[in-house]
Amino acid sequence: MADEDDDFHFFPTDANPEEPISKENESVWSLIPELKEKLHVHQKKAFEFLWQNIAGSTNPGLIEAESKKRGGCVISHTPGAGKTFLIIAFLVSYLKLFPGKRPLVLAPKTTLYTWYKEFIKWEIPIPVYLIHGRRTYRVFKQNSVAVLPGVPKPTDDVKHVLDCLEKIQKWHSHPSVLIMGYTSFLTLMREDSKFAHRKLQGLNMLRNVTNGFIDVYEGGSADGLPGLQIYTLLMNTTDIQHEILKKLHSDMAKCSGYPLELELLITLGSIHPWLVKTAVCSQKFLTKEQLSDLDKYKFDLKIGSKVRFVLSLIYRVVKNEKVLIFCHNIAPVKLFQEYFEKFFGWQKGREVLVLTGELELFERGKIMDKFEEPGSVSKILLASITACAEGISLTAASRVIMLDSEWNPSKTKQAIARAFRPGQQKMVYVYQLLVTGSLEEDKYRRTTWKEWVSSMIFSEAFVEDPSRWQAEKIEDDILREMVEEDKSKSFHMIMKNEKASTNNR
Repeated sequence: MADEDDDFHFFPTDANPEEPISKENESVWSLIPELKEKLHVHQKKAFEFLWQNIAGSTNPGLIEAESKKRGGCVISHTPGAGKTFLIIAFLVSYLKLFPGKRPLVLAPKTTLYTWYKEFIKWEIPIPVYLIHGRRTYRVFKQNSVAVLPGVPKPTDDVKHVLDCLEKIQKWHSHPSVLIMGYTSFLTLMREDSKFAHRKLQGLNMLRNVTNGFIDVYEGGSADGLPGLQIYTLLMNTTDIQHEILKKLHSDMAKCSGYPLELELLITLGSIHPWLVKTAVCSQKFLTKEQLSDLDKYKFDLKIGSKVRFVLSLIYRVVKNEKVLIFCHNIAPVKLFQEYFEKFFGWQKGREVLVLTGELELFERGKIMDKFEEPGSVSKILLASITACAEGISLTAASRVIMLDSEWNPSKTKQAIARAFRPGQQKMVYVYQLLVTGSLEEDKYRRTTWKEWVSSMIFSEAFVEDPSRWQAEKIEDDILREMVEEDKSKSFHMIMKNEKASTNNR
C-alpha cells in the first residue's frame, strides 16, 4: 500500500482487485458497471475495440484462448474525446480480470498531472503509482529521510531513484498501474541500467506495438458542447512592420528552405516589430541603428496589427469571458504581461497567469487550477503551445488566440482542444492570427493542405479544399463588430474553418 504522505500515490477503496470476475459472465462490461454509465458511445466502441485487439474477445470465457493471437492496437481519437478516461476504464476492467498483470502507462510529462487528477476524479479502486522527473521530485517530494550516524545524507537524485524503486516494487507486488513520462522510461531502460533489467523485464513488448489495428474517431469533443467557431485572420501589416518584414523576407529569399533564425524573426516581427530586438540573432540581419530605433515603439500598439487585435478583443470580452493566448515563443508572452500591467492594471499571478515550459509539472497544475477556479480574479492565461498544448483542460476560457502558426497542424488542434472539451459551458471562439503576404501565410497554406490530404485519405466523405474556407459571414458578434469598426484596415481576409466549427446552441 502506498505511503499516506505521498501525494503521488492513490489508494484502493473497498473494492478488491485481487478477486477476478467469474468467467461465466458474458461480457467484460460486467467488470465496470459504474464506469460504463459514464462512457460516451464512441468510448464504449473503443473500449470493446481495446479488448478485442489486446485480449481477443469481450467475452471472459473466450479470452484466454484468443489472446495469443493478438498484440495491440492504436486509438486515434480527436483531442478532448476522453481518451484518458477510456484507458482508465479499460485498465480497471483488465486488472479485475487479470490481477496478475502489471499495466504500464507512458505519457508526455505535460499530461502526468491530468492523469493524476483523472484517477482522483473517477475514484478508481486500484492503486496507481506515478513516476515523475527528477526536477519535479526535488520540488514536491517533502518526505523526511532517516540519516544514520556517519552516513552522508542522500542527495535529491538518490532519493528520486529510491522513490522510483519503491513504487516499482509496489507495482510488482499487487494489482496496480504504473505511470511515467517517456523520458523517465527511456532513462530506466538504458542498456547499461541493471536496475532496468532487473525491475522492468518483459517491457520490451512496448517496442513492438503494432499499427495494424487503429480505431479512429474524429468527433466526441463536440458532443453536448455549446459550439466552436474557428477563424483564421489574415492581418495587414503596419508601415513599420512592413519595412522590417520586407527586409527579413528579402534575406530569406537568398537562402534555401526556411532558416530557423529568419523564421523566428519574422514570427516575432509579425506580432510586434519591437520583439525582433529580443532575439540575439537579430544583429545578423538588422543594423544597430535599425534595432535601436525600435526601442521607442515598444509600447506603441498602433504598429503591431496582432497586438492591436488582441488588446481590442480582450477589452470587449473580459467582463464576461476568460481568454487563452497561445504562443510558440517566450518573448511575446513577456511583452503581453507588460501590456496588461500598463494598459489594464493587471498583475501576473492574479488577473494574468502564465504557463511555460520553465515551470515544474505541478506548478503548472496549480496555475491551471487557479485559472479554472470559479469566481477567481484570473482573466488571461498566456501559454506556451509547446508546454501545454495537449492533455490538459482549460475550459474556463471561451476565447482562444493563436499568436503564431505551427508547421504541425495537430499542435493547433490540440491547443484548441484545451478549451473546447467536456466541461465547457460556453461557445468557444478561436482566432488564428497571421500576417498576409508573409512566411506565416505560406506556412498556413502548406499545413492546411497537408491536413486536407490527410482528411481525404482517412475520411470516406469528400472534404472541401481549405483554400475555399473564406468566411461568407461572420457569426461571431464581437469579431463582426471589430471588423465594422476597423478604420485602419487591419483585416486583409477572414477565413472560417467550416469543417471543424460547430454550433449546438
